[in-house]
Amino acid sequence: MLVNIVSSNKVKLVDAIHNVIAYLKVRKTIKWDQKR
Repeated sequence: MLVNIVSSNKVKLVDAIHNVIAYLKVRKTIKWDQKR
């Protein structure tokens, strides 16, 4: 049981990190578009 909880938390953490990276990339591209 404990292993399942830890692995699911890891997956959630990885998903959150990917979401943050994607969000930062989108924000960067939006800033570049605004500069033009």
